Amino acid sequence: MTCTPSTPRLWIATAVCCAALLAACGGGGDDEEERQQQQRAATVLAVQARLKALQAQMPASPGIVVQVLDRRSDLAWAGSVGVAERASGRPLTPQATFRTASLTKSYTAATVLRLAEQGSMATADPIERHLSPASVATLRAGGYDPAQITVDHLLAHRSGLPDHALSLPYFEAVLADPQHRWSRAEQLALAMSLGGPLFAPGTDYRYSDTGYLLLGEMIERHTGLALGAAYRGLLRLPALGIVNTYQESVDPVPATAGPRAKQDLLPGIDDSMIDASSDLWGAGGLVADARDLALFVRALVDGRVLGATAQQAMLAVASPIAGVPGAPAEAAYARGLLRVQVDGDTCWGHDAFSGAFMLHCPGSGITVSGSLNASSLAGAPEAIEVALDLVRTVASVR
Repeated sequence: MTCTPSTPRLWIATAVCCAALLAACGGGGDDEEERQQQQRAATVLAVQARLKALQAQMPASPGIVVQVLDRRSDLAWAGSVGVAERASGRPLTPQATFRTASLTKSYTAATVLRLAEQGSMATADPIERHLSPASVATLRAGGYDPAQITVDHLLAHRSGLPDHALSLPYFEAVLADPQHRWSRAEQLALAMSLGGPLFAPGTDYRYSDTGYLLLGEMIERHTGLALGAAYRGLLRLPALGIVNTYQESVDPVPATAGPRAKQDLLPGIDDSMIDASSDLWGAGGLVADARDLALFVRALVDGRVLGATAQQAMLAVASPIAGVPGAPAEAAYARGLLRVQVDGDTCWGHDAFSGAFMLHCPGSGITVSGSLNASSLAGAPEAIEVALDLVRTVASVR
């Protein structure tokens, strides 16, 4: 029996009819809400138990913070285990902020694609068109041809540029003077000292912080803004509820931002000992909390940040990367986003050397983000593996 009024006279009778049906059935809406409440509670218990187990398995991680969003039950929950810093034993809270490191690449790529939407550049443009004369000269002196490398090559890590950030010369330079204030020009010059092109542009894949360093410069030149301000404005972050994300040492710390957690980068060395400029200019640089990261990656992948054409470009897979050290099976890289498979569900996100991660699975509606607050060089597992583990934990609750 249905309650569908055909004339205005029947509205009162219809209301009585529907109320009677709901009463007779025990209230369908109430039953669904009760089911969702039970699923939310079960999911929280499952994730809490898994976090405790992971912490016990990962002594290299001082603590884990996570945000979970689950469309199936309308869950939004943040939790944490462990400490925010080893020395004091200060507890890690769900509101903790931390260096996102390479997760920043997703913001950089999205901002470049927004500029392309606006007509400021095209991804097929040679990079020499959008870089300073000084950067173009540095690239040429290093044996690279900025007339042959395109913006899209940088976005997809297919430029042939090296990755200065994880090179031994850069590590040695950073550790020799941890509080040195690095400029983009210094980092680019060091990258050029590593040797000539790894391959012809567009013919292979090699993850490169140096490429995103150059994309950061393009954003600054086109907008006249520092990167944090450019991300906020062009990606409309505040409208998405993202309010605790900022460019470290450039932006003021938001008044609502939670306490900083320290991230172990190497044994005995945490991020507070290293100047933020070591990873600040487009390949990394943002500080955020887990909630902001979850809101961003979900909105980005679900198509609420970019227009349809730019969204399609961002999610277009450029390189399968299965077999690359640290990459999960069946992984692939698009533009500023990693694609992985979780039990048949296609998920998108990124992870970082610092232990930060964000992952959204549009098919299931599950989003996880957060940080292990330790790098693999400090003995922690790859952050993406923990993200995949947490997605599976949430998905297991029916």
